[in-house]
Amino acid sequence: MAMSYFDKAARFLDLSDKKESSNLSRAEAKEIFHLRRELRARGLNPDQLEDLPERALVLDHKKAVEAFLNSDGKSRSLKKKLQGLGIDASVRKLSEIISGLKLATKEADKLKRGGHGKAKASKVLADRHEAAIAEEVAADDTAMAVATEKAQAAMSTLEEQMKQAQGQIEDLILDMRDGCKKLGALLKACDTTSSYATESSTQEMRNCINDKLSAFETWLEHACVDPGFYV
Repeated sequence: MAMSYFDKAARFLDLSDKKESSNLSRAEAKEIFHLRRELRARGLNPDQLEDLPERALVLDHKKAVEAFLNSDGKSRSLKKKLQGLGIDASVRKLSEIISGLKLATKEADKLKRGGHGKAKASKVLADRHEAAIAEEVAADDTAMAVATEKAQAAMSTLEEQMKQAQGQIEDLILDMRDGCKKLGALLKACDTTSSYATESSTQEMRNCINDKLSAFETWLEHACVDPGFYV
């Protein structure tokens, strides 16, 4: 469902307040840019913030308001309807708002078509300024999209590397468990069959095993700190 002009005016006021207190995001800057153009084209001067929502509400229900004014404010049913919509059923006030909307719409159309002299020059400058803003916003959006795509690609690569690393570690753990079992059996055999193994050969084997374990501990320490170490 399309937004009413009352809602658009309220949104424009919210963004204007935010713009005064802090910087707008790229999307919000683009939004307020389009809202300003649309409100101006419909006769709702966005530079006149006072009573902007009230004028927008009258525009949303313009037919009912004009019918009420055509009755010189004597139609009770229309008056009740307008009051139910939150519109002040003052004939004088509504007449001023309707006249203001029509005048502002004509002025916006005149500038859009291109007038003469200062009006035409002002329109050219305004169009150039709006085009520059739109181009800047579009460039920022493109840059953000490219940066996001690169970040997603980097994350996908890292996730794949982590999966591969996890598989390597799991395989290594299984090998270590198997090796520990064999080592236990071998040491037990060395202890029980000393007649078949000299003390020097047994110590040499123990030293070799300790060197392998030390190398594994060093490898595992680096792998835990740097995920790319083992890929």
